[in-house]
Amino acid sequence: MTLKDVENILTNFSEKHNLKEEALISCRVAMSNCVSDDPEGLGGFRIEEVRLEFVRQEMIFEHYFYDTPFVKTRIGLYKNEENEIYVRNLDPIGYYELDTDLEGESFDDWLIIDEEKDNQMEIVYDLKSLGKVLPDKYLRRNSIYYEYISYIAHVVTLYQARNLRACQFFMKRAFEFSAKTEVKDDFKEYIKKSKKYIKGIASYLNECGLIEEDLIVKFEELEILKRKANKK
Repeated sequence: MTLKDVENILTNFSEKHNLKEEALISCRVAMSNCVSDDPEGLGGFRIEEVRLEFVRQEMIFEHYFYDTPFVKTRIGLYKNEENEIYVRNLDPIGYYELDTDLEGESFDDWLIIDEEKDNQMEIVYDLKSLGKVLPDKYLRRNSIYYEYISYIAHVVTLYQARNLRACQFFMKRAFEFSAKTEVKDDFKEYIKKSKKYIKGIASYLNECGLIEEDLIVKFEELEILKRKANKK
């Protein structure tokens, strides 16, 4: 049997069980469930802003976890550009994979979002740069900045977990701490970058209408958010 014969067998198997169409349908269901659980679950994109395209299929014949071969079908998620007809020119934001056994029955799937809308990539960049400017000595519990660093850690964790109300609470606490605490020269860069990170989150949440109403005024007072022009 040649590789061409194997290719023909796998192609016929995929067509027989409509694996491409099944993957597209399952992907749409997974996306709907995702935004139902969390409106920001698709990286801030609405379902209608995401274009689905078949990417590839492959036979997995040896796997560390599964004992029998299976077929993996991947669907690409892209920013839905209205006037763009070539998939290669679209910006990918993630992918969906559906695993199917040799009877054509699906048994596992994944929905992965790699990119986020608006200024999310800038937020990620700011987060990655934080650790590079944090002096190790301030990680000790008895350091004067340990409390502030803990606030930032909570902001990072809660934002990634999409516990946005709790995240905003610690954003406020961090700015309140920095406003009343003298900052040493070797900690100024960390303060600067961490506050920029928080402002990036606040700006994004504000654009999405996700800032808690009871925190908006406080955020403006602390300059986490810019004051509206009509406010004195």
